[in-house]
Amino acid sequence: MAEGPLVTLTGVGGVGKTRLALEVARREQDRFSDGVAICELAPLEHGAAVSHTIATALHLQQQQGLGIEESVIEYLRAREVLLVADNCEHVVEAVAQLLARIIQHCPKVAVLTTSRQPLAIDGERIVVVPPLTVDDATRLFADRARAGRPDFHLQDQPEARSRRSAGWWIVYRWQWSWRRPACG
Repeated sequence: MAEGPLVTLTGVGGVGKTRLALEVARREQDRFSDGVAICELAPLEHGAAVSHTIATALHLQQQQGLGIEESVIEYLRAREVLLVADNCEHVVEAVAQLLARIIQHCPKVAVLTTSRQPLAIDGERIVVVPPLTVDDATRLFADRARAGRPDFHLQDQPEARSRRSAGWWIVYRWQWSWRRPACG
């Protein structure tokens, strides 16, 4: 976060962008005297709600005589905040427009976003979050399973079983896709 005002974590869905962003926010929170604000954008159906969602995350009321976007910018102008915007991909244009203005007018604000695609804002630093390897995924699964059940042990050759399971799921989805009746 020290290298610029905007970092975007990109990668395929489910790869762990949100988890990584929350961990970065936890580790960086002491650097921001006015705290961390986390904005969950996944529920939004259109970009018009982005400003309201960010205002809500900041516990901010619209200022008299200003629109909601201007209220957000005025509120952040002198504050030192880490703003985390999660799941930007479906409202990327609205997020990019607002964050470009925040970065321009609010020099003490740092922004961390998660998205399946970059925001394409000047100064954006893109960090690609790669999927886990089979070995890493197996280790993570075993660690999480042992957290809930300390006597848990993996059977021999977990990768082969995992791959067989994944293969059956792909076949099942393929069969389902061509068996479904066409809509419309």
